[in-house]
Amino acid sequence: MMMLKTAWRNLWRNKRRTIILVAAVTVGLAGITVFMGWINGYLEQMKENAVSTLTGHAKLTRAEYLDNPVPTTNFAFDKGKLNAFRARPEIAGRARA
Repeated sequence: MMMLKTAWRNLWRNKRRTIILVAAVTVGLAGITVFMGWINGYLEQMKENAVSTLTGHAKLTRAEYLDNPVPTTNFAFDKGKLNAFRARPEIAGRARA
């Protein structure tokens, strides 16, 4: 406890130095907070742009499609499965039938 009291008194021996240090730490923390908020918003916007302009939140493909991503290794839905997907309320749309 005595060491803490001595340290506190030592901080205020040179008030200008202490105020400059506190101001620098405050500006640094505010800058980091603003920068992290900007980066998080940027990443969220990139994700939303990718989902809205590319394939969406999900993409159904065959397992072989990932090894060789060409249209011939993809598969066509049969009408029954396609209608079952369209009937689900959480599906907003589709890229192609």
